[in-house]
Order: sequence, then structure tokens, then C-alpha cells
Amino acid sequence: MWHTLRMGFLSFETAIAVTGKSRRTLWRRLQDEVLQRSDARGRTLIDSDWVRRNSTLPLDGQEWDLVVAADSGDAAAQCEVGTLCLQAGLHDSAVFWFREAAEHGLPDALHWLAHCHVTGKGVPQSDDLALSFLAKAAAAGHTIASEQMSGIKSRLLR
Repeated sequence: MWHTLRMGFLSFETAIAVTGKSRRTLWRRLQDEVLQRSDARGRTLIDSDWVRRNSTLPLDGQEWDLVVAADSGDAAAQCEVGTLCLQAGLHDSAVFWFREAAEHGLPDALHWLAHCHVTGKGVPQSDDLALSFLAKAAAAGHTIASEQMSGIKSRLLR
């Protein structure tokens, strides 16, 4: 169960991923209307109410909690937000979240990145990168990825 984290600000990168606005457009908006500040790590933070109002994702309360958790570094939440983005057709945003979660070694995120590379959703289609992510997911214990790798190996060894 995801718990609501009461935060008034989200990172600039999260704002880009959730709103679908380009870096340049978002910077212009920051100059005009959006409350911002910096955190101890030097990240630009943006008013979360503005981000939520401008979100391209249809987010209910629980899904918004996922975004907040993902922004704070929760790998499982990052992967879940990635799947929400993928389902909504926001492929670039999905890949952003899957990469964030994959940096934490999350097997599901690695498997989703393999899927994105096979299909060319959010990234250029690349069988080589897809296979690399699939192998990493399998090595990290992802059951489906392990079965898929076994299937690939058996076909290669025929």
C-alpha cells in the first residue's frame, strides 16, 4: 500500500515526465508562474499542485501518491508510474521512469526496458539493447525474463 507523502514540491525531472512538457517549455513556465526552489542536492523543485494540474496522466489519489513516492526515489513506485505512462501512450515518460527504477536494479524495470527496446516505444527499436536488458532482468531474478532467455538459448542451440 502506498502512503501519501505530503510534499509541496517535486523535482524538475518528475515535472517533465508527468506533464509531458519539454525542458525548454518548463523552464519558460518556471520564469512566468510556477513556484520553485532548490533542495539540498541542488535539484530544482516545482510546486506539486502545479505539476498535478498540468499532468498529462489521468491520476487519482493513489496514483498521485505513486508519483510522489517515485520522485523520492522509490524504485517500485518508479516502475509502476512507468507502466501507467506506457498504458497512457506516454512512451518517453515511461522510459524515463523505467530507467530510474533500473538504476536501483529493479528486475521489473529492466524487463520493461527490454520490452520498450523490442517495440521501439519511447526509444529507438534495438534488438541488441532489448536482449541486454532482458539478460539483466533474468540475472536479477525476473522469472519471466529467465524463461524468455531460456527460450532464446534453446532456439540458438538447435
